[in-house]
Amino acid sequence: MYRNIIAEMARNGLTRAVTAKKLHMSVATLRKKFAGKSDWKSKEIEILLSLFGNKVSFEYLFAE
Repeated sequence: MYRNIIAEMARNGLTRAVTAKKLHMSVATLRKKFAGKSDWKSKEIEILLSLFGNKVSFEYLFAE
């Protein structure tokens, strides 16, 4: 799930550990979000968009 987020992380040189830290969560929590076991909060989505330089859309990141 969320393959576009993972792809953008790779394009931007962001590891899961770095991304989790920037999202103020543990790597385990980030894994749960990627697996669809935990919902994304609006603040986390805002941070993700800013991490990618606001060059990608919400629709792209969360496309299934």
